[in-house]
Amino acid sequence: MWRTLVHQTYTRSVAVDSSGNGNNGVPVLVAPASPGFAFDQAGGRINIRPSLTLANLGNARAVVRFTLDPTGALHRFNLVEGHLSFALFVNPDFSLQGTIVDANSDWNGVTSPPGAVSPGVRHTAQLVCDGVNTVQLILDGAVIAESYSTVGQIRPLGALGIAVGHWPDPPDVYTFEGTIYEFALQKYDPRSDLTAILDPCCVEWPALGRYLQELNRQGISSARLAEAGAALSAAGLAGELALRGNSKAGTLAQRTLARAAWLALGRRDLVALEKVLRDWKAAGASLDPATLAAITDQFERAFASFGLSTAQWQELTDLLCLDLTRLGGKKRNGCQC
Repeated sequence: MWRTLVHQTYTRSVAVDSSGNGNNGVPVLVAPASPGFAFDQAGGRINIRPSLTLANLGNARAVVRFTLDPTGALHRFNLVEGHLSFALFVNPDFSLQGTIVDANSDWNGVTSPPGAVSPGVRHTAQLVCDGVNTVQLILDGAVIAESYSTVGQIRPLGALGIAVGHWPDPPDVYTFEGTIYEFALQKYDPRSDLTAILDPCCVEWPALGRYLQELNRQGISSARLAEAGAALSAAGLAGELALRGNSKAGTLAQRTLARAAWLALGRRDLVALEKVLRDWKAAGASLDPATLAAITDQFERAFASFGLSTAQWQELTDLLCLDLTRLGGKKRNGCQC
């Protein structure tokens, strides 16, 4: 699910973050407009400092509600920009544009057709990045531009944090003109997917704690497990990119396969899971042999970096109630797994 990192509704003369993360804003040279903040000076902005909750965005969604009212020469009008990370803005031809700093450290993204934004009209704009290959622009609930070839996750914020209605840097070159009513920044939290496949009445939580303590005594620390988990995640990202192939059809097909696998695991449906795995294998067979070999090697090295023996892997899957050889047949705590 999406987890809110920042949510500021400008109904007063302050920019309080209601998400509970303390990412409050500092209004500079803007005036309360009841509601919203009026941007009618060159240096108008709302500054949000970097924080731990904003450190690693990855896949995120930025949302801005605004009314554009240009008063002078047309230029780029910034809605929001994260320093060296992401940007959402209106161009002089009233097209909407969204960009991220991609895996190649380049600003990359999508632009709508000209005239998408109407001056004097209240709009809600969204920039959505899935952290793999997809960037979308959504205006007033409709997708108006999308790309399936923007590789990588959103880069961490730079030292200047986030600027609403302005460029994060000092010069006033991209200052917004009009009224901004609300800004929100959300990040997709994979924990909801992970917890969905763990049956709380089936997992042996105390035994799992003892298992991790024993691993630590054997020199397999939590830091090592975290690094191995990151390596496994990187291998998964490489596999997703390869299967998606920079296309909408490939992206939707890969997402469907991934969702089907999670649902099968969550239901402990071995028959459905075996079918999904066959579909995964068929999809992988369509890849270039060299690409498939490289991804397979990356997965194998990631699994090896955990340092777990076959017996330890079996014990872990058993403790998590994910031992596929026992699905449907094992009971714990009065529950059917």
